[in-house]
Amino acid sequence: PADLPMKPLTEILAEETCQPQIRAVVEAVVAERDIHSVEINCDLPDETRKVFHLSARRITMENSVTRLVILEFRDVTVEKEAQEKIVQLNISLRSHASKLERLNKNLESFNHSASHDLRMPLRLTNKVAHMLLQDHTDELSPAAVDKVKAILQSTEDMSKLMENLLAFSRLSYQPLNKRPVD
Repeated sequence: PADLPMKPLTEILAEETCQPQIRAVVEAVVAERDIHSVEINCDLPDETRKVFHLSARRITMENSVTRLVILEFRDVTVEKEAQEKIVQLNISLRSHASKLERLNKNLESFNHSASHDLRMPLRLTNKVAHMLLQDHTDELSPAAVDKVKAILQSTEDMSKLMENLLAFSRLSYQPLNKRPVD
């Protein structure tokens, strides 16, 4: 402001230090065109960068030929930095969400593979235990029969556990089904 007192507008606009955006807004207001505001990035003498919102309007004094142009500069640097930070955080959030989605898909794929791979030896163990009971019950001691029955019970429990784990892993892909429970 100290550099501007009592200078005619044409002189200010002609100076090399005048930002082209300022010149365009002022000329538009003087010519009564529709451009009334703009954002300007400025490098200040103290080597800081600021963003200003410039608004301009034209005033004609009553009963006078004198016309005035009012320029208002508002420092919006902090708001712009906050907006940029929000944009960057949103980009980062989308990236993390995408990574999590890939990890969840990989985990689901692993669960299915592991479940399938574990079922084969479990079925074989169950089949061999059944064959032992069917074909060799009279040759086995009561303690051995109890142990084979324990093996059968364990394979059944393990099978149920794997089914429950798979069902649990699929829950995140199911819509919520709210209902009253006891």
